Amino acid sequence: MSVQLIEEKLLSHFFRRVRKKYANRLLEQKKVLSGEYCGMRLPDKSIFANFSYAQVLGTYELFLQTIIAKNIEKYEKFIDIGCGCGYYTNGVAFKYKKPTLGIDLSENEIDFAKNVSKLNELDKYTEHFKRAANQSDIQDKAFHLIDIEGGEWELLKNLDSSKYKNAAFVVELHKTQNADISDLKEYVTKIFKKTHKVTFETESPILINEQAYNEAKKININRKFAFMLTNEMRAYFQEWALILPKS
Repeated sequence: MSVQLIEEKLLSHFFRRVRKKYANRLLEQKKVLSGEYCGMRLPDKSIFANFSYAQVLGTYELFLQTIIAKNIEKYEKFIDIGCGCGYYTNGVAFKYKKPTLGIDLSENEIDFAKNVSKLNELDKYTEHFKRAANQSDIQDKAFHLIDIEGGEWELLKNLDSSKYKNAAFVVELHKTQNADISDLKEYVTKIFKKTHKVTFETESPILINEQAYNEAKKININRKFAFMLTNEMRAYFQEWALILPKS
């Protein structure tokens, strides 16, 4: 084994130990520490099998948190298609006391989402289902978050936007074998141009930010290692369509 490989293995082992140490400090908090869903309680076991460190810190996807916060009060319901661990379905119910619907294909993620809902006594607001989404899940007067790793093309295919002219959509666009991002932008614009204002945003995850540093400092996490907890473990650039009613 080369000296370089030995050094890399030792460094990797060191970072794993440090990461585990700080993860345990987060685990002890048993709640989201900042952001829009600050105070939302979390199970004291298996958090990081489902949540990222950034989600517990409350610094995860600040871009989306801001968009939801600016718009959610206008809508009767929040629908998350591709809800994963229920970070947004439970978070919106927790903060805004709005009915939410979460749909995901992962049984493990849905079970975790239900656990968080129960822990925060949100069951009267939240619904979580393990199944594939379809157009019957889209509702007028609802705010929709759609992140289904390329499935958005099929979900929105031939959608009659006039039936949903009072609904809002935030959709992550994914390149597929049959369509590039530019194709999806053109397609989404065509579907919604008569009823909605369509804009596009390119977002880069914030790997290290002051909000995360401040939260880390509160639980005695050294600034030097804060990047370990703020890394959101997702694509560096993400393309989003923001689709808001014209009226």
